[in-house]
Amino acid sequence: MPHRTPVAELQELAEAQYKRRDFAAALRSVNEALSSTVPSVRLLDTRAATYEKLGDTKLALKDAYACLKMYDDDVTGYLRAGKLLQMMGKSSAALRLYERGIDRKIKGMDSLRRMHDKLSRRVTAASAVDPLAILPLELVQMILSYLSFRQIVSVAFQPFAIFELIRPEHVCALRRSGPPS
Repeated sequence: MPHRTPVAELQELAEAQYKRRDFAAALRSVNEALSSTVPSVRLLDTRAATYEKLGDTKLALKDAYACLKMYDDDVTGYLRAGKLLQMMGKSSAALRLYERGIDRKIKGMDSLRRMHDKLSRRVTAASAVDPLAILPLELVQMILSYLSFRQIVSVAFQPFAIFELIRPEHVCALRRSGPPS
């Protein structure tokens, strides 16, 4: 059996403690490993993940950025930092970070692109405005009056804010009045 370095043993111990959800012990082990060697991607990411589980996102982000600074061609730092930025409510910063990694064409870029696309869709959907939601109710009723009863009913079950305005009484009133002349 090959001789393993104490750093490798501490790394494995920290990961085992992390898996057992003993995050304080995992942090002690990974800190001990980091104190005796040049930080590796794996060590920095393990410590960032541990800080994250302990609720210290600022220190976790600091380690993720250290990982990016030392190993900017490794996807691990980009993914960890992006996740932490999202947790901190900084989605636009996470998008820019993902884009930087994609532009650098780093190894593992596919996972980075997937995270970028997923976040981009979420940010775009959150900022989208339903134009009917800002119109006065009278105009909405005029627009809806051009739809058949079947179309109104099928549209009423869509998850858009405007369709909270469509109540049975509105539909009945539209059916009685018909389209405007």
